[in-house]
Amino acid sequence: MPLRRDLQLITLAWVFGSGWMWIISGSVMTRFVQSVGTPDWAFGLLAAIPFLAALAQLPMAGYIERGNRRGRSRRRRAFLVACGTGRALFIPVAAVPWLVPDAAAGLRWPLVIGLVLLAWSLMQSTGPVWLNRMSDLIPRRIRGRYFARRGQITAPVAIAASLGSAALLSLVDPADTRTVQILTSSLLALAGVLGVADIACFLWVKDTPNPTPTPRTSDRSKTQKGRAGSTAHKLKSVPTPRTS
Repeated sequence: MPLRRDLQLITLAWVFGSGWMWIISGSVMTRFVQSVGTPDWAFGLLAAIPFLAALAQLPMAGYIERGNRRGRSRRRRAFLVACGTGRALFIPVAAVPWLVPDAAAGLRWPLVIGLVLLAWSLMQSTGPVWLNRMSDLIPRRIRGRYFARRGQITAPVAIAASLGSAALLSLVDPADTRTVQILTSSLLALAGVLGVADIACFLWVKDTPNPTPTPRTSDRSKTQKGRAGSTAHKLKSVPTPRTS
């Protein structure tokens, strides 16, 4: 069945996405930004980026709404392009220590934070789009059971990604900056690949557009007649003054 295939693809997508999330959300990112010389005050900014990036949902909502008014669903394209680009940006983030020369080492951490902000802005902008698509695709009667089962399947991946990356970092001397950069850059690049694989699975998930319904001509005429009749009834019920 097409629905069963779509649900399986969505679950497979989050197998990759769970690995992406728990690699970038743990100690890997912390050790990476430390290795590029990020000052202490910037760690608060880095932690706030996912929440600041949620503001990007406002222009995306306007973009989707304009498409619906024109009778064209933009959800699928917006999700694939914006979220896929956001996930892929973690690959250039991982390459910053190797692309920026040592003579300009002071530019590494601002470039990393800028790329992370751009990545999260693109990904956060598609949050309502994804929820809207899932509400149209997954029937309400199985929605709760499906997401619970999906969480059970992907939980081992999240645990393996989190514990595995932490175990690898424990093997490296924190004072050896170059080795830390090699390991953390490799893990972030791997996370970027997993994130792109997550979004790529949605290439084969159908889009079920839910355009704004427009009333039919007969419905509009009935409504107008009903309003006219109601107005006439009100006029008849108004007492008219008598003249003596």
